[in-house]
Amino acid sequence: MCTSIYYETKDHTHFLARTLDFAQEMNLTPVSVDRGHHFSSQVAPAGFDSKYSFLGAGKNDTFADGFNEQGLAIASLYFNENAVYAKETKADAVNLAATEVIPWVLGNIASVTEFKQVADQINVCQVENSFVQGVMPLHWILYDR
Repeated sequence: MCTSIYYETKDHTHFLARTLDFAQEMNLTPVSVDRGHHFSSQVAPAGFDSKYSFLGAGKNDTFADGFNEQGLAIASLYFNENAVYAKETKADAVNLAATEVIPWVLGNIASVTEFKQVADQINVCQVENSFVQGVMPLHWILYDR
């Protein structure tokens, strides 16, 4: 299981740190995403676009963590045997695979407060992931300035 910590210094410098306790080697690299980038989706046929630019540690539009131009940071943490997702999409929701949560959040949400306002509209769906040859068992932690 991954662990994360957030720390703010007396001079208001912010640090987000995490372990990367995935069962497989991730081989992640720094990735920069521009505003307007289009992401395809395993769940939503239309995919989604990024309103904000962001930096993250990722590979092929899959991210372990990152932060956006608004100061929002998010990390996906391995939650083996505890992550439970919806079996079906919902017409009135933002439908995402677990691996799509980070790019959607960083690309479209400016703060933890804003995330709280839309969290109940997010439907994370159970989708097989070829990398882990199963459903990616994740949970997330968000921070902002």
